[in-house]
Amino acid sequence: MKLLIALALIVLAIIPSRAQDWLSTDDAPPPFVVKLNESSRQFRNTGTITLRHPIYGFVLGTYQFVTGGFGRGSAPFGVYEIGNFRNDGWIGPRWELHRPGFHPRRGFSAFDRRIRKMRTWLQLHSMHGMNKGTFGCIGVFGGRRVWSDFVAHVRLILGLIGHVQFILGK
Repeated sequence: MKLLIALALIVLAIIPSRAQDWLSTDDAPPPFVVKLNESSRQFRNTGTITLRHPIYGFVLGTYQFVTGGFGRGSAPFGVYEIGNFRNDGWIGPRWELHRPGFHPRRGFSAFDRRIRKMRTWLQLHSMHGMNKGTFGCIGVFGGRRVWSDFVAHVRLILGLIGHVQFILGK
């Protein structure tokens, strides 16, 4: 009996360490995919974010979004990481966005070649029923229920794989 219990404990100890190997197959679709409606960067870009279960690959949801339309326009194209979740200020619940390699505590920055300056405070948030645009953030369209579902799905993905990177643009 002791041998059987010891064997079971060894198997249980190995399974979590192998979970990442199961997640990293080349065939697995990425859990967070951004697709633009426009073929190039504009002052205002729109598109969809498709969220997939990172282990099983099924679609959790597809969400319409906008970036830009005000201020300096759309977010610069490139790779972004989802950072800390915040629930303060007038924007409400949101995630900080930053480029890999940029320190998130320094304004969640991305260099914008179009204006030759750093873009700061880029975030992923709800559009709160508005439809015009953002100051460069990624705003998800839909009401409270849509945003609540989006938040739950992103948290599920983050809980399973720890971090999320996505590509905005080409």
